[in-house]
Amino acid sequence: MQGTIFNVCVSTRKGTPKRAVDRVFLRRHHGLEGDAHSGNWHRQVSLLDAGDISDMKAKGLSLKPGAFGENVVISGLNTRNLGIGSRLRLDEAEVEISQIGKVCHSRCAIYYQAGDCIMPRHGLFASVTRDGAVHTGSEVEVVYSLPRATVQAAVIASTGAENPGDEAVTILQDELGAHIAWRGQAPGSTDEAIALLRQLCGRGLDLVVALVSNSPGCSILREALRAVMDLPFRVPATRSLIYGTGAGAIVVAASVPHCADSLRSSAPNLGSAIAELRLARAAENGGQRTGPTAMTVRIDEKTPEA
Repeated sequence: MQGTIFNVCVSTRKGTPKRAVDRVFLRRHHGLEGDAHSGNWHRQVSLLDAGDISDMKAKGLSLKPGAFGENVVISGLNTRNLGIGSRLRLDEAEVEISQIGKVCHSRCAIYYQAGDCIMPRHGLFASVTRDGAVHTGSEVEVVYSLPRATVQAAVIASTGAENPGDEAVTILQDELGAHIAWRGQAPGSTDEAIALLRQLCGRGLDLVVALVSNSPGCSILREALRAVMDLPFRVPATRSLIYGTGAGAIVVAASVPHCADSLRSSAPNLGSAIAELRLARAAENGGQRTGPTAMTVRIDEKTPEA
């Protein structure tokens, strides 16, 4: 699958409109040189389909390049089936899709003019995996396509955990066909762990599996879950508890000694919950998603010990 780079846009300060340029340089693990949104994080480059922008113009809007805060506009390539983990070659550079859509916490000027905005449902965000110059009019190629229908998951363990989540990853892949978009350990402070959980839940992932226990070393992750979950959190004993986070993804707290058995037995329920979550997202994104997608799903009927 191939397309063309229709526009390239940058801004030197956050909160200001981006401007069109003929050429930029994408630096690995950083983003567009000279752009205010570049840095060592997962949303280094933002992309939009030229067809989606045309649809907005058809509503009577006069839009300049960069009006949606996009870095790269792609034409001639259907981006709507590209899931997280898909890779694109942009001219000399390569990027990997890291997020689908972006929650708008307030209505933007475009929404007030047209009653709609495309960024929350059609915007793509990516990290740069290979350095290179990018020119307007140059070629875009899909190097690897991961379908949008693929279940997207993250696995997070407590700091210094002996079990880094290998079993959980295997179960999610085998039982749900999941792509593991992120895996790692919780940061060293509760505030950082809360920020990480919220960031993962806001990336368009379906599922975040947190490996928890009653050990003192797991206290940071437990406190972060208490802050993020929309229901009271308790450490599960032998089974998983599934909660809606109110942030657009399902969170599973899986007890470390029993995570494989609990995830395997819960897989059918997880699949159903993810299908519900996606329907709720689609309904909200028919206009503009301005708030969290709330899910309240509970597999375990017994209240585990605190």
